[in-house]
This record gives sequence, C-alpha cells and structure tokens, in this order.
Amino acid sequence: MKTLILVFGVCLAHAVNLAAVDVVTALPRLRVVQGDVATLAAQFGGGSIPQPTFTVQNVSNGQTMGQVLQSDSGSLQWSFDSTAATPDQLQVVELITAAEGSVSDRKRFILEIVQATPRQQWLQQFFGSSAEVPEAASAADPDSDGRTNLEEFAFGSNPKSSNDAQRVNVEAVTGAGLGEAMRAVFRRRKDRDTVGLSYQVEFSSDLSDWALSESSPSIISEDGTFEQVGLQFPILPNGKQSRFFRIQLQQPTTPAN
Repeated sequence: MKTLILVFGVCLAHAVNLAAVDVVTALPRLRVVQGDVATLAAQFGGGSIPQPTFTVQNVSNGQTMGQVLQSDSGSLQWSFDSTAATPDQLQVVELITAAEGSVSDRKRFILEIVQATPRQQWLQQFFGSSAEVPEAASAADPDSDGRTNLEEFAFGSNPKSSNDAQRVNVEAVTGAGLGEAMRAVFRRRKDRDTVGLSYQVEFSSDLSDWALSESSPSIISEDGTFEQVGLQFPILPNGKQSRFFRIQLQQPTTPAN
C-alpha cells in the first residue's frame, strides 16, 4: 500500500478556532492516487488534557474517515483506504482531538484523491500501490522470467508469475494463395496511445539485419484492455524471406500515464 505522509504538530494546550472563511488552498494538503492508502502522521503533547482520543471526519458530511492509531509516546497515524472514494475531488477533513467527552482541538487539512492512470492501476493490481518502488520499476524483473515490468505491462502478462503464458508467438496462416505463410502474433494494449506506448515490429532473415515492418498489424481478437494482432512475415527489402521478428517497445522518458 502506498503511504503518503503529512506531518504537522497538534497542540492540545490551545484550541484552534477555524472560521467559515478559511481559504482551502491555505490548508495543508494530502494528495493520494485512488486505490492507494493515504497516511497522515502527527505528534501531540504539551497540553494538560489527559488521555486524548483522535478521530478524522469529513467536514462536509461529518462522516468518520479511516483509522487513527496513537501511541503512548505522543505520536499518531491516520490511514485511509481511498479505493472506494470518488476521484478528482478535494475534501476538507478534520483531525479532531477529544478528552473527557468534549472536543478540545480541530486541525483541518485537504484530502485530494486523483484518478489512477492505467499504469498506476496496473501497479496497484500487482504490487499493492501505485508507488514506483524498485520491484515495480519498468526495468525490473521480479519473477525472473526474462521479461521486464514494462514488457509485462505492454503485453498483458503477470509480472509476479514466471509461469504466465507467452504473449508473443508465431503461427501458420491459412487461406487461398498463402501457401505455408507464417505470421507474428502478439498482444498489445488498446490504450497504448494514452499510456504512451509504441510497438515497433521488425523482421530479419538472419538475426543480424533488421527491417521495420511496413504494414500495420491486423486485429485477430479483442479481450478487455488488450487486442491480439498479427503480421505476416514479409519479403525484406534485400529480397530475402524474413524468418525472425522482434518488437521494440518505445515509451516517452516521462509518460503521461
């Protein structure tokens, strides 16, 4: 789970009176990707209130949000699972301090929940959060199957399972006038333009000289986020029949999604 931390002091000795004219943008802000867990950490102490308790509420509807854990050493941590929350909204939230049945202090902050991108949703599905931790990095290979996380993301395989089926294959093509034609078959994302992925197919007759395909793949089948596509092995510009193919994945240095 992704942990985002916002730290500010909570002074129990002095209550904070917040007027209705508070400016939202002037409040501390906690930003979390939908599906991640937001965490707020704070220190308390220095007041005369015995055994305080803490809750976090949505100011607009008064609903309690998440869970607060506090320690005897004067620290607390609030966590909130944003999976079911509505994205692209700003929520004014209060950390409420109470003791002996009455509220002694309120601290407001802004909780901003942003829509997860396809890449972030994929990271959450397989790695538990959208954070780019070392194991989840594009060049990492956590299941040691020889395919990077970028390849697993692009071709729709499981980055945590080395037994997942191969998504790139060669198969025979049947039909009038095709003879013993073969085609390269692979899966690709339908949202490739949105996530900034480019699939460039190259063919070779000797694994030495490669030529970029001049044809566009034809769609064989579709399944959710992916489509199965194929390209017939062509005659190369040097006149030789291609026998091998490879796919070059290209991605912007800083993809938008």
